Amino acid sequence: MQTLKLASTILSVGLAIGLVGCASAQGSGAATPESQAKAEPKDAPEEQGQGESAGATAADQGGESAKEKEPAPTAAPKTSPAEVLQHPGAMFVINYRDSDMGKAKEAACEKKAAGDPAKKAACMTAASNAVKREGILFEQDDDQNWWYVRFHIAKGKQVELNRVRCEFGKPQGSKITVRTSGADKARGAQGRVPSELEFDVPDEFTITLHDPQRGNIVYESKVGLVDDGSVLKR
Repeated sequence: MQTLKLASTILSVGLAIGLVGCASAQGSGAATPESQAKAEPKDAPEEQGQGESAGATAADQGGESAKEKEPAPTAAPKTSPAEVLQHPGAMFVINYRDSDMGKAKEAACEKKAAGDPAKKAACMTAASNAVKREGILFEQDDDQNWWYVRFHIAKGKQVELNRVRCEFGKPQGSKITVRTSGADKARGAQGRVPSELEFDVPDEFTITLHDPQRGNIVYESKVGLVDDGSVLKR
């Protein structure tokens, strides 16, 4: 009887110790996902966001500083139409093929050639050779007066066709009007000089004169066409 009571007492004590052990294990064991979420500080995401924002601000400031230090590109200066026409020693010779009269002749040669390239080329060459090598320039005299000079080239010399006083208007973009006045001072002057000459000057090497009689005349800047730089005044 006493033995049975002793065994029952030992069994009760063992069960009690087991329950205490389980309770301790649950209280001190590995944290569950829910317990980790509760354990994390609430302000951690805010601190992380602040860090990212600070980094981005620093990067932006660095980018702005780099942009401020980098020199801004400067546009190439454009020469005004008046400066191109008035450039010392500048002379302009007709580009026959690109002018209206050359284009009209090309259309006639194409029709005459009837699709034969060799015949068209021969026709255009003959037409070009038949045209005098003509050009213009602007000169300033000792009294600071400007003169419009039209010339053709004969035997390596510039022979004047017209010499008329002129004044330059205010440029409008690439366009400029040159007004002429007074008597034509060229000996044996050929043709009448209009009272206004309208030029289009897209660059320093090409100009277009809007001639009321001959249409658009394209000129190209040329150097070394004659034996000397002076115009032969007849």
